[in-house]
Amino acid sequence: MVFSSDFPQFDVAYDVSGVRIGLLPMQSVHVFNVTLGEALDDVIANGAGVVEAGSLPVAAGTTVRFYTDHLGAAGSLEIVTTETP
Repeated sequence: MVFSSDFPQFDVAYDVSGVRIGLLPMQSVHVFNVTLGEALDDVIANGAGVVEAGSLPVAAGTTVRFYTDHLGAAGSLEIVTTETP
C-alpha cells in the first residue's frame, strides 16, 4: 500500500537567541519519520529560504521531523501530516 500525506510550507530561518537573522536559501532539510523511526528523502528550501508545502510518502497522522544544520547551528520542526485530498 502506498501512502501520501501533506505538510505545510515553512521558513528555514537562522536565528541567534530567538532573534531571526535571516532565511537560508537553497538549504537542504532532512526529513525523519518519527512514528516509524526512519529517514525520508531531504527537501530543499527555495531561493527565498522557504520549503513549499508538499507531500510525503507516509500515512496521514504521521509525526515527521524536519531538521537542518547550518554552520553548526541546528534547528528542527515537528509536524503531524494531514491527509492528501
